[in-house]
Amino acid sequence: MALDTLLFVKEESDYISLPLDNDGSLEFRNNSSENYVDEYIKFKYLGFLDHFNVYVLKVIRFSNEETWFVDKSNGDIVKTLSHYCASNQYIISYDLPDSDRYNGMEIFCWTEDGLQKTDSLKPDWFVKNIFCLCENIFVVEALTFNSEDLFLKINIQ
Repeated sequence: MALDTLLFVKEESDYISLPLDNDGSLEFRNNSSENYVDEYIKFKYLGFLDHFNVYVLKVIRFSNEETWFVDKSNGDIVKTLSHYCASNQYIISYDLPDSDRYNGMEIFCWTEDGLQKTDSLKPDWFVKNIFCLCENIFVVEALTFNSEDLFLKINIQ
């Protein structure tokens, strides 16, 4: 699914401002000062998923990376793992195998109440990449513990 990056989002060196449907906005301020090593946080705007009506932010800290989906209608934030793949109805978030904090995968579904987590998986293989084939079918390029690559199909029911 392609990201729309043409929305009026204000991104400066120290903050990002996301306009909301209610004429308000949300601001996310970077804290990258050397004086705040424990509180280091940097926000990067990745784009807008029109079908979900969410902004996509990469959130980088010293201890981890996350992807945040910010609902444009009300400003609600759904925090996910560091990477994601989206269809028109589902989002699968995942960590890469080089992370020492490997958390597996999380599956999110779009509902009337917004983006909702429906499942968490921590398989005995690592995700290298995920591709969306159609609305509910994803292909996972996986790395096993014996370093063999696999391709697996995830069919979300």
